[in-house]
Amino acid sequence: MERSHRNDQRYFYDWEKFSSVYELNQKLETHLSWSNNKAMRTLAWKSPLDRLAFFLGSHHLQTQKIRFFIYTMSLTVISSSKSFLLSP
Repeated sequence: MERSHRNDQRYFYDWEKFSSVYELNQKLETHLSWSNNKAMRTLAWKSPLDRLAFFLGSHHLQTQKIRFFIYTMSLTVISSSKSFLLSP
C-alpha cells in the first residue's frame, strides 16, 4: 500500500494540476486505469487487476466487476474529499 501511495504521488500528484474536482476525477480515472493495468515486477509481471482476477477467479465478467469496483471506489474517495479540495 505504501508503494502504491508513493507511486501515485510520484506519477500523478507531483505532475498534474487541477482547476476543479471534475478535472481531478477525469485525470485520476486515467491514472488509475494506467496504474491498475501496469505490469509490475513485484506481482510476477502481472498487473494489479490481473492478480486480483486470478485470486477471485479468472472470468472476464469478474475482471469487469473488479474494474468497476475500483473505479467506483476512486470516485467515492474523491467525492468525500471534495470539501477539502475546494477549501481556501
